[in-house]
Amino acid sequence: MLSRRELLNGVALGGAPVLLGVEAGQNSQALQRVTGLLEDIRDELRVEHATCAVAICPAVGQVRRLQRTFLKSSRKFPDFIEVGIDVWDEVHDWQLETRQAVVIRRQSDGRYTLAFGPTILLLKPEAADDFVGYPYDNL
Repeated sequence: MLSRRELLNGVALGGAPVLLGVEAGQNSQALQRVTGLLEDIRDELRVEHATCAVAICPAVGQVRRLQRTFLKSSRKFPDFIEVGIDVWDEVHDWQLETRQAVVIRRQSDGRYTLAFGPTILLLKPEAADDFVGYPYDNL
């Protein structure tokens, strides 16, 4: 079995039949095998990236809805939203997948913070894992 790197390098250089160990008369079979392998890679990538994509990450959607509601009522984004560990992890993973700057800090009281746009998410480990609190401003 070929590694993905060998396959993609071979295809990029036009050498897929050579990589698969076929002769000139067997090109159509080799191309079918390469096509099948590429479709498998595509399917794996789709499954891997379907967990928390930009448009379908439930935790990010929930936090954004709270930010918008707060913005409409007070004309500014909230300073803080407390979240449980599952929400924290999903937002963190979403930031990594979308290649956003991940800014995690620790407050003087020991609580972890995660910057999410203009709002700071405060980790509340004692809350339910899927907890999302009400947005609020700095007091």
